[in-house]
Amino acid sequence: MSENFQSDMTEMLILHVVAPGATYGYDIAQQVLERSQGHLTFKEGELYPVLHAMERQGMLHSYWVHLDEVRRRKFYRITAAGGKLLEVRREQWSQYAVGVDGVLGLPKWSVCFG
Repeated sequence: MSENFQSDMTEMLILHVVAPGATYGYDIAQQVLERSQGHLTFKEGELYPVLHAMERQGMLHSYWVHLDEVRRRKFYRITAAGGKLLEVRREQWSQYAVGVDGVLGLPKWSVCFG
């Protein structure tokens, strides 16, 4: 696990949400909120700098979609490099969770990302 645990896990969550298909920032935040049953949220101004950094690093690709003549929305899709990183982050999380469960004396379980 890297020194930037929270950053690594944030990247993993974003990549996992985007992996099935392109989506936009607000939807990413809503999916994380809903799937975590309200336990994980992105604070105001927190998500977009991460998305932009991930795009600069080649994990995400973005494009604009015009909703009408005035409004447009930026969509993000995962790249091949982002897909590989997602696999790495999932494995890191799985190992970390097993270790924490061992320390806490919790039953062994298997992390399953579907």
